Amino acid sequence: MKKLIVLLTVFLLVFSFSVSAGAEEYMEGSWSVSKTEDPLTDEIKLILSTNANRSNGIGLRYQNGTLEIMMMTEYLGTDSDEYFKEVAYRFDKNDVINTIWGTATGDRGLFYKEDEDTQAEFIEKMMTYEQLAVGYYPYEENRKTVVFDLTGFTAAITPYLDTIGLEELK
Repeated sequence: MKKLIVLLTVFLLVFSFSVSAGAEEYMEGSWSVSKTEDPLTDEIKLILSTNANRSNGIGLRYQNGTLEIMMMTEYLGTDSDEYFKEVAYRFDKNDVINTIWGTATGDRGLFYKEDEDTQAEFIEKMMTYEQLAVGYYPYEENRKTVVFDLTGFTAAITPYLDTIGLEELK
């Protein structure tokens, strides 16, 4: 019986280690970093975000070879004709940029769409400036403005710039 318990314990330790191999989770400033690697396909999934409760946070998601800049929001409404929402943003005290972002499934998030800046330029600004103010319109409400602290973003993203195809930002 002792032998069986020891074998089961060893098996569980080895199995739990192999499942979590390639996984990283840590905080860098106000940024949560989560990286996983599929042991079967070597596919990387990377998420950097400011708010774990998924309300009024901003982040990056890289999966299936695609990079997305996203903002978790309050409910935006379900009008089937509205796949995009007006968003205004500003880094530190620079000019306000008015643009359109895509609406996420579930109407609780927005995805950055290249307009004034490319994704790389937007991320470079996130690495350069200290804060990002974003204004958007929740469902049947006045504009809501959220200010994100970008402290720690550069340190959080730098190790993964090659992975997400932005090595030029090093």
